[in-house]
Amino acid sequence: MTSKKDVLEKDNRLGRVLYIGPDQLLFSMIDSYLTEEFEFESVSVSSGKALISKEIRDASDICFVSAAALGDSSDIVSFCMALRQSKPDLPTILCSAEVSMSDYSTERWEICDATLRIPLSRVATLLAVSAALENNAGFVKKCINTGRWHDPDELMESVPSDIADELAQDLARGEA
Repeated sequence: MTSKKDVLEKDNRLGRVLYIGPDQLLFSMIDSYLTEEFEFESVSVSSGKALISKEIRDASDICFVSAAALGDSSDIVSFCMALRQSKPDLPTILCSAEVSMSDYSTERWEICDATLRIPLSRVATLLAVSAALENNAGFVKKCINTGRWHDPDELMESVPSDIADELAQDLARGEA
């Protein structure tokens, strides 16, 4: 089965990248790293604490969040959880100078798919994108399996077709 990661490697299209927060220097650095590898369109939303409109969330393929724009750690967690609940199938990367190291695991699964330590490097950024795409596919499966998504049909319509195909096969086997 073709994964979203394989599709990216095949045609180098990342889609629409959403940046949340006023940190334009950080986002321009990420843009420059991504430009070397992918074709994409970027959209910046400078408001930090307001939840982003449904239209912007739904039209985005991956999201970078500047933790500095959100306040203290409880504000960061609250915002990211609200974003996650509103759009669980949006791969999200949290960028922060407060974390000890970048994390590409599912440790922070409830709030994001990967965490980048600021200052960033090109390799760390590209690893975060790859991990976020892969981790998010797993998170979506978890949402279906645990019933956290109220309408699985709506989920299947919202995820990219290659992930939807894989999810449908997993559901048929009872593995989702």
